[in-house]
Amino acid sequence: MNKLAYLKRVSLRRFSKNYCPSCNSTRFCTVDSKLFGITKLLECQDCYLRYRFPVDSDVSNYKFYQNSYVQAGLTTDLPEKDKLSKLIRSNFLNTEKDFSTYIPILQFASSQLKRKLSLLDYGANWGYACYQFEQLPFVQAVCAYELSLPRRAYGEKELNIQYVDSSSEITEGIDVLFSSHVMEHMSNPSKLKEFADVVLKPDGIIILACPNGSNSARYKNLSWSKLWGEVHPNFISDHFLINLFADYNGIVGGEELLDASTELSRYFHGGMLSNLPTSVNLYMLAAKRSKVQC
Repeated sequence: MNKLAYLKRVSLRRFSKNYCPSCNSTRFCTVDSKLFGITKLLECQDCYLRYRFPVDSDVSNYKFYQNSYVQAGLTTDLPEKDKLSKLIRSNFLNTEKDFSTYIPILQFASSQLKRKLSLLDYGANWGYACYQFEQLPFVQAVCAYELSLPRRAYGEKELNIQYVDSSSEITEGIDVLFSSHVMEHMSNPSKLKEFADVVLKPDGIIILACPNGSNSARYKNLSWSKLWGEVHPNFISDHFLINLFADYNGIVGGEELLDASTELSRYFHGGMLSNLPTSVNLYMLAAKRSKVQC
């Protein structure tokens, strides 16, 4: 990313109107600041989203992920054929995009629902997770949603991933919506919840992971302030997730949720709760849709 271009962009917008990207509230408090106060991490006092100010427009955010977003490794690099062949042969095992750690929680979801899973990866990038999930014996079908057109085109061509353009294309509903490290990038992270409400079956399950923007991690993680900025315009807290998914039943916790032995089923009733270890830098949400929703 071009840091000078970013500094120029936020400097020009520093006197723009401040409103929450999620709920449009103008009530906020300041949590953190950087670049001599030019950029600030604000918390909405109504929905509790922690977001960077100045806020990028939806158009600017979209253009950024088409042309400018670069991250070391396989997140934004599109492998040449030889490298991709090696990744496929190993099923991405022991690589930076090895998603085998999610197998127990997906297997639990299949057991909980008593059927093979139909799964959608929201923010699927070029499809490395989708490809691995397709190989699982308890997964029946996988599709993907991705904002970046170049990475979507690569996934379609090289891995034969099925992408959708909108939630309206999921006519029969899905069992699991999976999303890893996506909400913190979105111009409005509440749109992920809106998407889930449309595509999940009445008893569907959402599983998501993102960096921990909660207060519990602030004084344990020396890099806490580095985790929000240009690439991460949002810093997701457990407070925001519990409020956003108030009509679901589940838990926000650490990576221990990936272990099926946590018996997640006991959390799939009675609303949302947080059981977040104080030092965790990455956290998970696992929640089951309430069959009766307003």
